[in-house]
Amino acid sequence: MTIFGKLMWFFKEHKRLYMLGLTFLFLTEVSQMVSPALIGRFTDVIVSRQMTMHQLFFYAGGILLFSVLMYIFRYTWITHIFQGSALLEKTLRQQLFDHYLKMDTTFYQRRRTGDLMAHATNDLSAVQRVASGGVLMLVDSIVIIIFTVISMTLVVDWRLTLIGVLPLPLLAAGVWYLSPKMRRAFTSSQEAFSRLSNKSQESIAGIKAIKTLGQEKQDVDAFDEEIQKTIQINKKVAAIDSLFGPMATLVMTISYVVMITYGGSLVLNDSISIGQLVSFSTYLGLLVWPMFGLGQLFNVLERGNASYMRVQEILSEKSSIVEDEQGYDSISHGDVAIRIDQFKYPDDQSEVLKDISLNIRAGETVGIVGRVGAGKTTLIKLLLRQFDGYTGQISFAGKNIKDYKLSAYHRAIGYVAQENFLFSTTVRDNIRFADVNKSQEEVENAAKMAALHEDILNFPEGYDTQVGEHGVSLSGGQKQRLAIARALIIDPEILILDDALSAVDARTEKQILHTLKTTRQEKTTIIVAHRISSVMNANEIVVFDHGEIAERGRHEELIAQQGWYAQMYEQQQLATTFQQNLEGKGMMMTEKNNSVWAKNIPVREQLHVIWTLIKMAKPFRSMFIVALVIGAAFALLQAAAPRVIAYYMTTYLHQTSSVPLRITISFAVFAAVIRVLQAVTDALNAYYFTVAGEYALEDMRLRVFQKLHTLGMKFFDEMPAGSLVTRVNNDTASLTDFWRFFMQLTFAVMSMIGAYIGMWTIDVHATLLMMIVVPFIVASIIIYQRFSSRLFRHMRERLSALNAKIAESVTGIDIIQEFYQEDRFKKEFGKINGEYFNARFKMIKADALLLEPMIDMLLGGATVLVLWYFGELSIQTVVSAGAIYAFTTYLNNIFGPLESIMNLFSPFQEGLVSGYRILGILGNDTYAPAQNPNAKGDITDGKIEFKHVNFSYDGRHPILKDLTFTANPGDTVALVGHTGSGKSSTINTLMRFYDFQSGEILIDGQDIRDIAMDKLRSKMGLVLQDPFMFYGDIAFNIRMYNDSLTDEQIKLAAEFVGADDFIENLDGGYQAKVQEGGSSFSAGEKQLISFARTIVANPKILILDEATANVDTETEAKIQNSLVKMRQDRTTIAIAHRLSTIKDANLILVLDQGEVVERGTHDELLAARGRYYDLYRLQGAQSGIAV
Repeated sequence: MTIFGKLMWFFKEHKRLYMLGLTFLFLTEVSQMVSPALIGRFTDVIVSRQMTMHQLFFYAGGILLFSVLMYIFRYTWITHIFQGSALLEKTLRQQLFDHYLKMDTTFYQRRRTGDLMAHATNDLSAVQRVASGGVLMLVDSIVIIIFTVISMTLVVDWRLTLIGVLPLPLLAAGVWYLSPKMRRAFTSSQEAFSRLSNKSQESIAGIKAIKTLGQEKQDVDAFDEEIQKTIQINKKVAAIDSLFGPMATLVMTISYVVMITYGGSLVLNDSISIGQLVSFSTYLGLLVWPMFGLGQLFNVLERGNASYMRVQEILSEKSSIVEDEQGYDSISHGDVAIRIDQFKYPDDQSEVLKDISLNIRAGETVGIVGRVGAGKTTLIKLLLRQFDGYTGQISFAGKNIKDYKLSAYHRAIGYVAQENFLFSTTVRDNIRFADVNKSQEEVENAAKMAALHEDILNFPEGYDTQVGEHGVSLSGGQKQRLAIARALIIDPEILILDDALSAVDARTEKQILHTLKTTRQEKTTIIVAHRISSVMNANEIVVFDHGEIAERGRHEELIAQQGWYAQMYEQQQLATTFQQNLEGKGMMMTEKNNSVWAKNIPVREQLHVIWTLIKMAKPFRSMFIVALVIGAAFALLQAAAPRVIAYYMTTYLHQTSSVPLRITISFAVFAAVIRVLQAVTDALNAYYFTVAGEYALEDMRLRVFQKLHTLGMKFFDEMPAGSLVTRVNNDTASLTDFWRFFMQLTFAVMSMIGAYIGMWTIDVHATLLMMIVVPFIVASIIIYQRFSSRLFRHMRERLSALNAKIAESVTGIDIIQEFYQEDRFKKEFGKINGEYFNARFKMIKADALLLEPMIDMLLGGATVLVLWYFGELSIQTVVSAGAIYAFTTYLNNIFGPLESIMNLFSPFQEGLVSGYRILGILGNDTYAPAQNPNAKGDITDGKIEFKHVNFSYDGRHPILKDLTFTANPGDTVALVGHTGSGKSSTINTLMRFYDFQSGEILIDGQDIRDIAMDKLRSKMGLVLQDPFMFYGDIAFNIRMYNDSLTDEQIKLAAEFVGADDFIENLDGGYQAKVQEGGSSFSAGEKQLISFARTIVANPKILILDEATANVDTETEAKIQNSLVKMRQDRTTIAIAHRLSTIKDANLILVLDQGEVVERGTHDELLAARGRYYDLYRLQGAQSGIAV
């Protein structure tokens, strides 16, 4: 019960809501006590043959009146109590979101995105059930037990009541024993779900890296391994969970034995009437729900407590970045002074920075350069206050930056990160992200300063163009320039560009740097770069090496020192920069506009989904059949028990004055055996059905995950990663309710059949009369389905938007915090959170109107019908008390499961829509490039031939036009050109990420589609321009599931690409932990590891997609030296980032709009004085670039 204590703050805050709800719940239970008393009195009148029409109207009218009153009372308490639970979920979700926004970088390095999403979804759902179902079960059970016991005492007999309720403490003991086991099991289940969520999210985010390495099967196998662990954990949960209900049945069995033996003797002794015994039996029936409810209560409480503890663990964490509430709330123009004696990352003992001293005067530009891992980005993180745990001081305008309020400090900084995160909104709103009130003119000016305005005008919707998730519809250069515009629009006192010009070409870089110099003469600019051209005109240039300042001075001074800087400058003199990311394909994601929740699913398609899901569960058919057979046995036993007791009442208690003890004991034992068998079959049915559903669910999850690995990259470009993660995790999890609904449906049907068979054996005419109930039941289901489906879809739309907001905010937290947009995001999330709450409350009111209260009112109407029939019949002939008892009991057996079905109808709709979306993915093979049937070819020499290849991403706009070239074994072919010229598209077709429309691509003389895909992936090594790192350690990120690789091979690969220096300096070396996405590593370090990952596979064909864009010139030179050795026996295709990387290429292709406009060697192209020559000359002009 501790969870109620933990939530007392909320109950107190909304005490009026809960007091009203509990008051009407109390009135409902009081009203519920009336019907059994009336039925008992009614039975006595019938048995005594004294029934009149006046009495019949009285009893029938009384039951009908209280049925209507209970409907009103139930509607009221449901809308109040469940509104409270929805408010709790809304409140906690807002608290959690607000907490996420203020947590520091260390927090996000420790916590994976999947975990944080699970806290905001699954955990909060479990907690809100405590405030709804938990409160209901606790209060309802206690009130019913108390009032039932009181009613039994007053209406029947205190002695029978006392003996009948004595077994109840046994239930408390059983619950006390099972509860801690349930808590541990459920906690393990939640943790297992988080692991699956993390794994699926990482795999989808890194799908291109996985496909590049041909590791799809290994990644699926790793996911399957997690699934098998999850199944075993959830089987334990199911085993414990299935015991609660049967335990209540067993305890109640003792009470039924007391009723038969002692209650029967009281009837025979005339201490109570047979009608009172019927009332006692009805009251015992009322106690079944509280007993079962108490069992379920502790289940709900344990799950809720485990989830609440997980949520509170997050909320209790404190950011290491402490804001001075009394700090300065404004920043004036001033200098930056940096004095850092020492800095170590949390949980890492190695020094990252030491003895850093740097003064930057207002209006100056400072350049920071150095090899990969030198500490450049770390210094920026300290300046941005992402970490505060350093010894020393950083000052701005003469004050310690820690003495400023974070709002004031962050508003003075414009930051452009290495990895440009964009939000799923328009180009305009991304540019004015830091100030949504900026005018269109200001937005356009910022875009012009970032050399992006002309590009935007060519977008489909101009500034209203949706950039898609993470800016997927933009090229790399466009994303980087948009991020620059986002920083420039606020005209910050300090502008920080952290390698923010690496994806723009030399001409654009020159234009941007010139603009910065002319517009920011009075403000400070800090440029971290690998290109010397980006910083050569800075007021001061600082060279970092192993966390220390190795060189400093102006460009000319550093050249004169003939140190590292001078060497890099000399190497870069022959280099030029081109666009490095995928050309913008203009593809807009369609998920939002084509949301399944935004439209009705036709009935025919719903039936198709249901039938398909059932067919896909065929491997587990035997388990479902066993569950159904056991369920049928349970239904028959449930029908047999009332029949036995009715026979005992009619034959012995009604018609004789004495019953032999042997007969009484025999009936008691018989009834007890039936009840025990009911408990056993109930437990087995629940366990087998739950486990079968779990196997079917996880099998579906694996199918979806496996299917995603077979789809082409076009699918992933058009579909948001967050939506795919939802398919794999949440949509498949919704199938739990789908299968639970079918379990309850089959149980209800079998219970109904069993009940009608039982009634038929007693009175045929009364049974036929009860058939009138069936159309009302069907009508209530149809009415509810039609009325609620629209509300439910709207609620799910809001929930999808809410989850998308959480996911995007967690992923883009650095940008949100650096531009101090926490308050705006809180308000935006609060609006979405409120909309979801309103939609959910409408659903709650619909459920209260048409679900449990309606079913109970139908039960009251059916009871009135059967009593009216027997009342009229008793005027003419004898009617036994057993018949009345049996029919009223059977009616409860019919409507009880029906109530459960109706309660599961909303979750079933969710499962149905989830199934529809899942089948949509499983049936999607539109974008999967397929090899030819029986493709068994291999790559031996590595000769590549493109013959008249034409390619388009959308089938309408050509990207590659008649592309023809040959790369002989061992040759190097370089591709150069501006953004959108077709460089990366060439690689995409060669790697079979996309299918080309016409022409031929041959490898070793054979059609690329005739080569086995595993051979294609293993013999072709692609180094991606956007490196991706997986959760684990350094060694795993190089090995990537290939356990045949030795540690020595891993180290040699790292040495080969120059990554060994920084790896060996890490705490743990090759076993150093890699957090989600490699968040603790710089872009250059991640790229080096990605390079080692490719090299260790020893490919026959090497493909470099601007793979050295984020490494310094010295490291690149080391890689180039290694590549010279590699290329002796390998064919290399390289997209050029720097001219120095392609000077010795056997063939250079200059692409423009998908066509080869120039081809030849470096010397031949210079002699031709064409486009290549112009680009080469541009590098010579770099020395004149103004900063």
